[in-house]
Amino acid sequence: GAVALRCGVLPIDLKALPNKCTCGVDLTDNCWHLLSCSVLIARDRCARHNAVMATLAAACRYHGVSVSVDPKRLWKDSGKRPDLDLTLDNNRTLVDVSVVHPVTQNRVDKKRWRETMEEMVQVKLKKYQEKAQAIGACVVPFVCDIFGNTSPQCINFISLIAKAGWGQPRALRSSASYILNCVSVAIQVGNGRMFRSAVEDLLMNRSGSRRAAAAAEDAGERTIGPRGFLGEDDDLLVGSSDDGVEERQVEQRLRSSSGRHL
Repeated sequence: GAVALRCGVLPIDLKALPNKCTCGVDLTDNCWHLLSCSVLIARDRCARHNAVMATLAAACRYHGVSVSVDPKRLWKDSGKRPDLDLTLDNNRTLVDVSVVHPVTQNRVDKKRWRETMEEMVQVKLKKYQEKAQAIGACVVPFVCDIFGNTSPQCINFISLIAKAGWGQPRALRSSASYILNCVSVAIQVGNGRMFRSAVEDLLMNRSGSRRAAAAAEDAGERTIGPRGFLGEDDDLLVGSSDDGVEERQVEQRLRSSSGRHL
């Protein structure tokens, strides 16, 4: 399912869906709305965000970088909380993750999909830069889109993580491109889960029971199975609700791949 979404193929027969989303948006020609609907996928969107955050934290720790996840009380006069607080290349760095949807109907209509990531980068800088300077830190807006594209700040940050591992034995290092691949996997698996959850909610809201979901599964191609349409790997590696589990699983992937991605 996650692979199908990445290739632009919906992993469900559109006839199984209602014509309108729970929020009222017409789904006839806009099923990708299910990846951005604030009514249906708030919980799963948070899980996708946390999966990216856990992937970055695991990569940092694997390469010897001390990192604090979801740090609290950084400022006495503010409750703002970035996702990561770490020291990288002798600089204290605050990282805040965001995954944006560049092809929402509104952005397509206004032809503003290219600016989506840069606009979010500026939002993050405005939110944290002044506060970060007050504690001698710099800010990294880690902004990606739902297709796995990343902002220049992401590339530079991941390169510094990989560089931090240069002092380790060759067999324990992984490349920047492999860390970026792990981030992309976290996003795509998150997309798959968000789409699945949205479809399940829509079908249950329309029928009032889970029988509609079962009927859609029988009529479609493993749309909503007991393990989810992501198949047997649905619960593996990233996207778990337990950030600690996510980090350990990413570390295992980095360890198993070390020395082959240099």
